[in-house]
Amino acid sequence: MLFREFGNKNNKAIILIHGYGISWRMWKSQIEVFSKDYFVIVPVLDGHDTGNNSTFTTVEKLLLI
Repeated sequence: MLFREFGNKNNKAIILIHGYGISWRMWKSQIEVFSKDYFVIVPVLDGHDTGNNSTFTTVEKLLLI
């Protein structure tokens, strides 16, 4: 699993998790706003990023890696 990070690491963190079958990019406008005051972390589920050639099986298996 990849993690996209935005904003200043010294700020309080917010984690935005995208839904199954939807790209992490669904948070684009929220990332733009929140990253001004927070450190935004967006996990990218396997199989949901065109730049990452991975296969999604289940969330349970993904979290065990």
